[in-house]
Amino acid sequence: MAKGHGTYHESLLQWIWQHLEFDCNFPKTLCGKSIQIIHQGDLNSGAGPDFLNAHLIIGGLHWHGSIEIHNRAKEWNNHGHHQDKNYNSVVLHVVYEQIDAFKALTKSGEEPYVFELKPHLNHSLNQLFRLKQKASLACGGQITWIHQEAFEKQVQLAHKEYFQFKTDEILNVYNPHLVPSEAWLRSFNEKVYDALGIPANRGSMARLSGMLHELRESSNNMDEFAQAAVEVAFSGKNERILNWTKNGMRPSSRPEVRIKQAAALHFAIYQIPISRYIREGVSVWEVITDSVPPRFTPGASRCEILKSTVFLPAIYLLGYLFSSEQLKHESYKLWQRAEGNLPQEVVNPFLKAGFELKKQHQIAGLAHQYKRYCLKKQCHRCEVFKSVIRS
Repeated sequence: MAKGHGTYHESLLQWIWQHLEFDCNFPKTLCGKSIQIIHQGDLNSGAGPDFLNAHLIIGGLHWHGSIEIHNRAKEWNNHGHHQDKNYNSVVLHVVYEQIDAFKALTKSGEEPYVFELKPHLNHSLNQLFRLKQKASLACGGQITWIHQEAFEKQVQLAHKEYFQFKTDEILNVYNPHLVPSEAWLRSFNEKVYDALGIPANRGSMARLSGMLHELRESSNNMDEFAQAAVEVAFSGKNERILNWTKNGMRPSSRPEVRIKQAAALHFAIYQIPISRYIREGVSVWEVITDSVPPRFTPGASRCEILKSTVFLPAIYLLGYLFSSEQLKHESYKLWQRAEGNLPQEVVNPFLKAGFELKKQHQIAGLAHQYKRYCLKKQCHRCEVFKSVIRS
C-alpha cells in the first residue's frame, strides 16, 4: 500500500476490523443500509481479499463473502482488484475515509457496499492516527493517557521477542544439508560477520564468511587467516561482488578493520570442539574472546553486542538442535539479565515522548521496540497503543 500524508498501515486497519475496535452500534453503509456483523471474517494471510468467510446482515439481508480494507476507496483500482476475479466475493469494502466519489467495481461488474471506518473510531484512536504521520513516536505528547506500566510491559515483551528474532535469524541461514554441528558453526559464524558489518556492510560481510571456509581450514594461525581474509575480500572479482561501502565510515568501522576482527573470531570459534560448546554453553564466549589478541578485538561495546545478539541466541539454538534444556535456559537467562549499551538515537525518542526510562528498561528489547514497532508505525501490536485506545 502506498504511504504518505494521511495514510496508515493497512495492517492497522485490518487489526481494527479483526478485533472490532470501533463503535459497532448501528453502523451503516455509505448508502444508508444498516450493518450487523455476525462474523467479521478470517484474516487472510495469502493472496486475495483481507478477510474471508465473513457473515454480515446488510439492509436486513444475509451476506456471506469477503471483506477488503483500504485507506481510500480508489486504492481498489490502484491495487488492481477491479481486474482480479478473486475479489468478486467481496461483499463489503471497508475504507478508513471516503473523500471522493470513486466507486469500486469487481471484475464481474458488482459494486460492493462501502463502510467508512473513521466516524466510528473513538477519539483516542483517531488522534493516534494523525500522530502516526509524524517522524517522532506516535504516542509522543500523549503521555497523560498512557500508563508507565504498559510501557514497561511492552519493553519486556519486545525484549523477549527480540531474542526469538535473533535466534530465527541464525536459524534462517542454517544449512540442513550439512551435519548439525557444522551447520550450526557456519550459521553462528555468518551472523558474527553480519553483526560486525553494521551499519553499511552487513550483507557483504555475511557473504564473505561463506567464501572463507576452505581458507580457514588450510590456515595455520590467526594472523595468517586474518590477512588472507582481507586479500580475498578485496581481490578484483570478489570486491565487485561484495560491493563494500567505505565512504563516511569511522576508522574503527572500515571494512578492512572489521574483516580482520571477524576473521580472528572465525578462527577462534572453529578451534573449539562442538562438544565443548554443548558442555560449557554460555561460558565459552570468554574462551573465544580471550583467544583473540587485542589488535583483532572489537571494542567493548561491540563485543557485548556480539555476545548478546549473536552468541546467546546461537547457544539457545544449539540447545534446541541437541535437545539440551540447560543450554536454552542458561542462554535465555543471561539474555534477560544483560544490560543494553543503547545509542542515544534509540533512547532519546522515548525520553522526549515522556516515558521514564529506568535502568532495567535500557535493554536490547528497547532497540527492538524502536526499530520494529515505533519506526515502522506498528502501533497496533504495542501494549502502549492498546492502553491508549481502551482507556
